[in-house]
Amino acid sequence: MRTRSKGRSCAGKRRYEGEPSADKAIRELVAAKRVTPGSMHSYQCRFCDGWHIGHTRHGGRRPQ
Repeated sequence: MRTRSKGRSCAGKRRYEGEPSADKAIRELVAAKRVTPGSMHSYQCRFCDGWHIGHTRHGGRRPQ
């Protein structure tokens, strides 16, 4: 497993205050047809303690 640095994990990414706001951003992207349903997920960042959104991997399941 690769170890991520803070720069790679947070640089250039929008920080959301909580999971609900990150999930809302995903719903808005889906509604605008910028991403397909199930292609994005929200996750809590271990570096900034905020929430980010990212592309789902592993056949549509959330990465662990």
